[in-house]
Amino acid sequence: MENHHPVVWIFCRVIDNFGDAGIAWRLSQILATEFDCAVTLYIDHLPTLSAIVPDIQASSKEQNVHQVRVKDWDLSIEENSIPQAVIEMFACEIPHHIRTIIQKHQPLWLNWEYLSAEDWVEDCHMMPSLQNNGVVKYFYFMGFTHKTGGLLREKHLSFHLPTLFRQPEKMRLFCFAYDNPIWQHHLQTWNDLSWNIEIFIAGETLYNAFQRFTSFQAAFQQGKIHLQAFVPQADFDDLLQSFDVLIVRGEDSFMRAQYSGKPFFWHIYPQEEQAHLPKLNAFWNRVYHHFPENLKIAHQALSDELNGAICLTDEVRQNHWHTLWTQYPAWHQAHLNWRKKLFELPSAVEKLVFMMTKNS
Repeated sequence: MENHHPVVWIFCRVIDNFGDAGIAWRLSQILATEFDCAVTLYIDHLPTLSAIVPDIQASSKEQNVHQVRVKDWDLSIEENSIPQAVIEMFACEIPHHIRTIIQKHQPLWLNWEYLSAEDWVEDCHMMPSLQNNGVVKYFYFMGFTHKTGGLLREKHLSFHLPTLFRQPEKMRLFCFAYDNPIWQHHLQTWNDLSWNIEIFIAGETLYNAFQRFTSFQAAFQQGKIHLQAFVPQADFDDLLQSFDVLIVRGEDSFMRAQYSGKPFFWHIYPQEEQAHLPKLNAFWNRVYHHFPENLKIAHQALSDELNGAICLTDEVRQNHWHTLWTQYPAWHQAHLNWRKKLFELPSAVEKLVFMMTKNS
């Protein structure tokens, strides 16, 4: 019997830890469960994926989980199914024998790039690149405008969230970030301010790094700091909703923070010669259109320091945190307004499936 499920092969090498694996899995899940595709995800580090998808067995080379076939990168490809699309996550360079299959069957071949808000993304989205085997590979750029590849978003996500008009009695802060000496200064600031604050640090790596700082002991003894265990990716959205302020890293957590509608900071993956700063600034320059001017100034300064662009004095850092927290309802509303704008954009998978249909 003929198989009418579009066949999609996705290849992922884990570079930025949970971000790469998280995006590859989310893309696989949406294609399989919402668009009835037969998805196979080839990944080179199953332990990373199993940390956010507990049903995946890190020691199993091949398994079916939540309608997705998951295979170790090095396993051979079955040629009894013809792919409608082959997707390389983040320029991971697929094995040579896959190129032979592509040359034979001519599927839609994509290099799925990192999400960016920079202007050049519009020109580069779906740019063709003729390969040595005579087949065209296209660059797929997700983005924040209609001229880009859209954003990963499930159909079940609610468009509407309640607007917050009150000041929380206690700040619950979620922190999933990279190790950085700057945390010592922020911990000291949070200790010095007279707020009722609880800090939940995601993952033992960052939690252990925080323990190097003398300010950690004071915060820990006061019950301000907690270790937040990782949760399955499927539960991550609900987790974020339980916090007031988020600090996130990686691409998947970055995107879900935006869908949460909660105020957040993005600890972007640091690159040599500050190459990450234009990408960081391009994103926030879009979001800051929704910010009151004083909140923009405070947030931008703290964001720039967190990402290595500037150094603040203790007094200035404390003043900026004070501005944001004491005007929390306005800060929250700015992010809710940005979230509303995101829902005006098409889904990345809707665009992808349309292109697959045109290519078949």
